[in-house]
Amino acid sequence: MKELIAKIKSVLDCPLYCQRTDDMGECVIYDYHTFSHIVGVQRVRLQITIIAGTMAKAVEKEEIIKKAILTLGDTPLSNDILQVALNGGGNLYDDARQMHHHILYFDIIKRGA
Repeated sequence: MKELIAKIKSVLDCPLYCQRTDDMGECVIYDYHTFSHIVGVQRVRLQITIIAGTMAKAVEKEEIIKKAILTLGDTPLSNDILQVALNGGGNLYDDARQMHHHILYFDIIKRGA
């Protein structure tokens, strides 16, 4: 997953954090977990939370992330990451921070040990 996170970080114009942050500005937070591991194949759920001042900015960052990591057809993202698909999400507004939270769920199929 390190290479996928590095790819996301390389296209963003804001900080990228794992799981949580005290940052009150625009940023992106990620978390992931393996939900299936059969010999040779892992299925991983990656949650991306884009925190932005406007929903338009959040959607702009979503498009940048999707362009960087979504796979098309049978073309793998890398040697280890075979498929990345967007599978849901949602939106929240944080009154305390006055920020929009745009949540994306990616399902990833990767080679496993």
